[in-house]
Amino acid sequence: MTPEPHIPPRLQRLRTLLLFASPVIAACPWSYGLTSFLHAKEAALALWVLVLLPLWLAARPPRTAGRDFALALAAFFAFLAGLALLETGELTWWTRAALARAGLLLSGLLLVADLLGDENEEGLLRAVLVSGAAVSALAALQYAGVLPGLFPVFPGYDQPAYSVFGNQDLLGGYAALALAAGVGLLARRGAEGRFTPPLLPLVDLSAALVCAGGLAVSMSRSAWLAAAVGGGVAATAALCRRGVSWRRRIAAAALLAALALPVLPVMPAALGRVDETFAADDTGYRIRLWLWAGAWDMFLSRPATGVGLGDFARESPWHLGRVLWADGGGRHTHNELHADNAHGEPLQFLAENGLAGAAALAALAVFWLWNLRRGRLRRPSAGTLGALAALAVFCCMNAGLKSVPHAWAGLLLLCGGKTEAPRAGENGGAALRWAVAGLVCAVAAACLWGVIWPSHLLRRAEDLHLAGDPGAGAAYLRVFSGGYPPPQAWEDHAILLVAEGRHSEALGRLAAGRRDTDTGRMHLLRAEALHALGRRTEARDAAVECLFRWPGNARVWEILRITGGPDEWERWEARRRAREAGGS
Repeated sequence: MTPEPHIPPRLQRLRTLLLFASPVIAACPWSYGLTSFLHAKEAALALWVLVLLPLWLAARPPRTAGRDFALALAAFFAFLAGLALLETGELTWWTRAALARAGLLLSGLLLVADLLGDENEEGLLRAVLVSGAAVSALAALQYAGVLPGLFPVFPGYDQPAYSVFGNQDLLGGYAALALAAGVGLLARRGAEGRFTPPLLPLVDLSAALVCAGGLAVSMSRSAWLAAAVGGGVAATAALCRRGVSWRRRIAAAALLAALALPVLPVMPAALGRVDETFAADDTGYRIRLWLWAGAWDMFLSRPATGVGLGDFARESPWHLGRVLWADGGGRHTHNELHADNAHGEPLQFLAENGLAGAAALAALAVFWLWNLRRGRLRRPSAGTLGALAALAVFCCMNAGLKSVPHAWAGLLLLCGGKTEAPRAGENGGAALRWAVAGLVCAVAAACLWGVIWPSHLLRRAEDLHLAGDPGAGAAYLRVFSGGYPPPQAWEDHAILLVAEGRHSEALGRLAAGRRDTDTGRMHLLRAEALHALGRRTEARDAAVECLFRWPGNARVWEILRITGGPDEWERWEARRRAREAGGS
């Protein structure tokens, strides 16, 4: 790559190195000191943005099409935030968290957009591939039981390998998109006959083999499908071009076939996972049916504007409960835990943002295609097409874009820099550049202070609570003192207060958290506290609210039996029998 004339070569090399390192930086961190493994990755990307910012200020790059697309994405999310504000009148915690995550990703993309040109695509694909190999290697070690200290087995957690993601599906999805990138690199080399110098092809092949191993041990069927589609797209795009001889196609196909070798040791377990697909005891499939039905019900409730960006998590208990009441629970296996995503990005996007959001997304796609057609954005290579196809398939069955590594890799590959010469005089004035820098710092700080730090405080309080430490109460108070308590904090602290017999204080906590959380568990806690205080009618009402969100909970039925009176109890018993029989 030829350095830009106004950028010192050493600074240019450092900036490019940071770009190529960003997928690894975003994918690999994890921490048991936060409420989610994903929060560690958000923190890492926020720190990376802050490190890159001085280099961006010093380089003074011109405005490019890549930056234009990043700004268009920012306008898109601003529009979604406006829809959420129009719907709710204020931004919930979930919306603020979604905007913080989107702002963090777009801040990073804005800073590196000028580097994402044709010259960098192969290096960028290799960076994604290597990051996938890193997390896959950790997954393989975890699967083999080599690192029990780093990856302990959670009680009741039957996932064989989750690596640095805390979830086997997210592990498999990232390995799938990385593997598709590797397939594209290898197939392109085979089609072009470029195997010298041998070091890079060897690195690509080795990393792809490790990714295939990580994909296999994840036992994620949706990730396997994503890898098959993405790898097929990448291989087809590379090998079916005009001018590629059949000899090269066969040789490249034989090379790609070697990627199946890491699957062989886990083949019996993998075949077992495939055999149970769509079976009566396939809980993953039936839980997804339930989540998709709830998301569709949520969309139908507010089809124009949706419930608000990120607010699927808040609204889902009511709509998922409606599905169980209407269906009787017969077709669906349901998860008694709080479902904060629909396990399908298209349906969740439609439920949260409605038809207005879908129209804005279509406009964004048209803008991207227009820039691509004009040659201002990089035409995707085989590896890029394959990786994006794998990510798209995976996101249809999982919450892939909620994970920063998946979203970051997709954005880097999607937003290629322009191929035309820089437009003169578009670098902006010093005031504008410092304003952008200030905005980027504010976004990174908001993510660290508003999401990461409260996550750490809540996790510490939860650990003390589980250990029976008397300091748990004070730890929960520190969570609330920051001003940005996660919704889970209200329920967790209420559980502690109810256990200590401090029922009035528990009701205060639950009332304060109602704007951001509306789970069945919250209403069950309200019913328990009100019943203990002798407020019979209010306890009955809270029990009813819980039933509509959590109809299978035995304790809430008992509270309703005690507080509802004989006649009302008979009516509820009839409804329960009808629900269990599949009626409404």
